[in-house]
Amino acid sequence: MITTLNNYCLLYNSRYELSHPDNSIPVNRFVTPLHIVPEWYFLAYYAVLKVIPSKTGGLLVFMLSTCQ
Repeated sequence: MITTLNNYCLLYNSRYELSHPDNSIPVNRFVTPLHIVPEWYFLAYYAVLKVIPSKTGGLLVFMLSTCQ
């Protein structure tokens, strides 16, 4: 019983010590973290989608570039 209680206390109190420090950063839904980037083979499509302000226009250009 004492061992179980001891293990419970250790697990409950040290969960923050074992977690990654990035998990403590408050979430902002409207800003993507800077360390997240697309894979190298998606960079061209990502650049096209960033340049064209319209979502529909970006999707249209993306579809036209893949169909050629």
